Amino acid sequence: MKLIKLAKRKGKTTRLINRAHNRSIYIVCPNVQRAYDIFEMSQKMNKNILFPIALDELINYGNKGNNVKEYLIDDIDDIATTLIYRYLLAPLYERGEVLEATATKTDLADLIGATYEE
Repeated sequence: MKLIKLAKRKGKTTRLINRAHNRSIYIVCPNVQRAYDIFEMSQKMNKNILFPIALDELINYGNKGNNVKEYLIDDIDDIATTLIYRYLLAPLYERGEVLEATATKTDLADLIGATYEE
């Protein structure tokens, strides 16, 4: 897996749309609004893609009913943050079990075993 690391508005999503064009590849994104945004962007680019799948759809339905074997992931850092908050931090916080937390900037590529391509 490659992780494309570019600043905001530098073509990351455009690259995914170009890669998914005329292929059976879903673009996975953080939420439904982002799915609509990506699809609209693809239409403006005259690129034919499958309608992007939101994180919750992938969690709830997985790969049921389709023959898609490959995915492209848009905004993986937002997806990772959502998952960590939803399934780890929120339950602990709601039970009053988090007393303190610290953070250090982490390199997502190292965490998921990916390589960067710029």
